[in-house]
Amino acid sequence: MLRVRKFATVIELEHFLQGGVVGGEVPRDNRYYGLIGLDLVFTAPAAFTVTFVAGAAGAQGGLSFKEVHDQIEAVNAGIRVLQLSSPARIAIRQKVPATGAGGGVSFTGTARAALGFGANNTIVGKVYGPPFGTPTAPYVVALSSDANQHVIVTEE
Repeated sequence: MLRVRKFATVIELEHFLQGGVVGGEVPRDNRYYGLIGLDLVFTAPAAFTVTFVAGAAGAQGGLSFKEVHDQIEAVNAGIRVLQLSSPARIAIRQKVPATGAGGGVSFTGTARAALGFGANNTIVGKVYGPPFGTPTAPYVVALSSDANQHVIVTEE
């Protein structure tokens, strides 16, 4: 099945192609409230769990983006957490993604909704391959860019 997606920046497009997933907008005050004690349970790239603990502001002060970033990356150094811009959103992917449908990150957990990933499903990223030779889905079919947007067509 062909899918068409549009991205505002090359960084967002690259993140998507490398199996990354994007959550909700980072709160205006750059703090996530209600995360303390909640978890993300990763099944890919490896099995591990992140349980969020209070940061510098204490249990009632929420966690800054940097504290969320640091707590996830401290549990697995192979994970990259970044903040995309326009609008600011949290994004998670492998630092060195594997190729193929299983190459992205995959997680469940009680912190999904608080981070804007949705509460009722497993979050799964896919690494997209090139369309050359005998491509195996998922792969890139076409890409078009201009100064304001990047449109990509993929085979799923």
